[in-house]
Amino acid sequence: MRAAISLIVVFAACGGDESDYDAETNPQGAVFAVSMLNGFAAASTAGSPDSVASGAIQLGSATQNIILPVYPEDDESDTVSARRTGPGVAYLVGTCACDAGGCEFDGCADENGAFSIDGSVSIDGETYSWDLSIEQSQGDGEDYAVETSMSTSGTMTISATLIDGSSEGDGHSTITTTDPDGDRTTSLSWDWSMAAHAIELDATRCAVDGTLDASLSADAGSADFSGSGTVAFGPACGEAVAVE
Repeated sequence: MRAAISLIVVFAACGGDESDYDAETNPQGAVFAVSMLNGFAAASTAGSPDSVASGAIQLGSATQNIILPVYPEDDESDTVSARRTGPGVAYLVGTCACDAGGCEFDGCADENGAFSIDGSVSIDGETYSWDLSIEQSQGDGEDYAVETSMSTSGTMTISATLIDGSSEGDGHSTITTTDPDGDRTTSLSWDWSMAAHAIELDATRCAVDGTLDASLSADAGSADFSGSGTVAFGPACGEAVAVE
């Protein structure tokens, strides 16, 4: 079975309790999010446990493509960046089962211990509801290690012509690097939300009407970022604009 779980947290080290940067809304990130929602529904219908869990978790990554920090041109701050991606191919152990009513995950894990999934996805007609948590470990075992906890929940109606509903999630990562000067540990935390409002799909499942709200906040101890925005779709496939 395939398992691919990714999340990106990128912002510059600055300081303060409020957002250190303004935020901008990326309409094409919202277009991509619609594609991810369509893929999540397709994976659920196909009964693919790893693709279902991956699709739900990656909504957080999609949100980070919609709400972006605006860096000043002369900003010389250090950048904190973390990317976590599960193995391209993995065999799952534990309870990882899907049927027409949804999926159940109980200690569902990569046999090598790279990640584990718990929770469930339920399917009621064209309505998908989920509550999932994932623990993930990465690193080379010597000078780089990442421990990540993520969770997400939501309820979405996803049909051939409509997407409507909301989802949210949060996560925390501890990144440890080792060099001749010793160990360095960086902690990252984030939370996000996404709400689809009567997004109309054309025959190719491309958004041609409706709106999507997204919000994101992230904290690396000495750096903070938060922002939110709304994107309106249509009237043609691929057209999307940020709503002021």
